[in-house]
Parts: sequence; structure tokens; C-alpha cells
Amino acid sequence: MKKIHIDETLFEETPIEDLQQLARALLEDPKTGPVIRRSGVHGDFTQEEELAIKALIETHGKTQGWGVRDPVLLPLSVTLARQVADGVIESTDCIKAYEYLEDRYLKRAGDRHGFRSKKPFPSEILLVAKDLMADQKFWRAVQEVGVSKNFDDDYWHKVLRPIQDKIILKYGLQNRGPISAISLLRRVAVGQIRDLDDPDALAFVSRNKMFIREEN
Repeated sequence: MKKIHIDETLFEETPIEDLQQLARALLEDPKTGPVIRRSGVHGDFTQEEELAIKALIETHGKTQGWGVRDPVLLPLSVTLARQVADGVIESTDCIKAYEYLEDRYLKRAGDRHGFRSKKPFPSEILLVAKDLMADQKFWRAVQEVGVSKNFDDDYWHKVLRPIQDKIILKYGLQNRGPISAISLLRRVAVGQIRDLDDPDALAFVSRNKMFIREEN
């Protein structure tokens, strides 16, 4: 099997089929299955639930005889499991599931390089924006800076960015290019856009065709 050398770690290639298999294992497991079904696409896991999911992923890998897999790829199996649990995708093994993972699959440009990214859909930017707005710490920080000020650098890296990264991970958007959710929230905070359901919000995130994809 092909291996990828990244920052001194030799990652074994992870076929999409392995992610589908892992998603099925997550849903069938008596501990993680109910957790994922309760959370669905949009819900959040508790710390204890996150640890149970992580443990299942590690156990599954050992059972299947996997080598060291890219840890940024494996959470896509959880994202797919969420979609199946909510009925958005019929099953972990269907063609739509494969295509869903294929669109989100992280492809590295080469040894010691970052990811090849894809442009996000406007709906994905709105999805992230709504979760960020629902987080009290994040939304309060946006309201404080508005459009013209900058976030405190230390607070951004220690508090705000981890919140954003967790949301991007939840929706399997790790391979997307710039997601302009914060720029949108800044304008909502100062009243330039009424709310995230306003047609102006969609128009704002769709305005620059260089950085977004048209919806299917």
C-alpha cells in the first residue's frame, strides 16, 4: 500500500472504502452508535463521547491491521456517520456516501506539503457561520470587534480558532479553501446584514466567484 511521508511521519494511504467501513463500525457500535444518532449532522459531542469515538477509531484500525493513518482524514468517517444517522445519506456503502467522502477527501500536494483545497459552497459557509454564531464566546467576540477592529491575537489562537476548527471538522470541511464565515458574521454584528437567513447573507458569501463553488 502507498505511504505518504509527512513531517517525519509515514502515513499509510487511507482508501475511501476504509472510511466508509469505519463509518459503518461507528454506527453499529453499542456505545458510539446511539451518540451519533442523537447528535445527527448538527449536534455536538460531549468530551466523554468524543473519547469513546476516538477509542473506537483506534480499536477499529488495530482490528483491521491498519498502519499509521493520517489523523486529519479519519474524522471524515464520523462526518459520514452523522449524515447517515440523520437520513441525509441512505447508507455508509451507497454511491452517494462514496461521492460525499470523495469531495471532502484530503489530498496532500506531496511530501512535507499542505492539502490541495477545494472551494467551499455558499451553503457550507452559512453552515459554519450559524454554528459560530451559536457559540456564545465566539459571537460575543465578533460583536465586540465589529467590522473595523481585529481580534486579540492571543485570544484568537487560544480560544476562537479552536472553536472554528472544531466546527469545520464536524462538517468535514478540512479540505476547503478560505471559508468567509467570520466576515459575514462581522456584518451581521453591526447590522449591515439582518441575520444569516437574510438573502443578503447568501449574496455576500456568493459574491466572489474566485473563492466559492456554485451549488450542485
